[in-house]
Amino acid sequence: MRDPLLTLNASQLRLLLIEKHHHFLEDYEREYEILEGEWEHYIQLKNRLSLLEEKRDQLLHWLREKEWGEETGSKEIYEEYERERKEAEKEIAHINHSLSKIGDISPKKERIELLKERIKLHKEALAYWKELEEREGKNAGK
Repeated sequence: MRDPLLTLNASQLRLLLIEKHHHFLEDYEREYEILEGEWEHYIQLKNRLSLLEEKRDQLLHWLREKEWGEETGSKEIYEEYERERKEAEKEIAHINHSLSKIGDISPKKERIELLKERIKLHKEALAYWKELEEREGKNAGK
């Protein structure tokens, strides 16, 4: 039995190559979208964590440094700062827990960069084979 690839003409081979590049491109783009979404979520968590830590630190500073005398509303303001600090601490703990579940994200970032490059290369290859197909189609019509 002969190998069917040996009997392919240039046009058939070109179509198979285009199909192959489409297949890889779809797979890589699908994986890229998933990883990119995870990366963006990670960055959002890190940014939120930084903001909350700053808020908590500022509230702690106000709670420690301010003279909480018998001024009108002083007790209410103190209680409000303390409530906000506790809420910030709770959210910080939640975010830290989420980040610990995510783990080390650097391999994912490396994979994202690799996928970007592969997607670019497959798009270039597709463009080449499609352009070649068009040129040959025009030459056949002459």
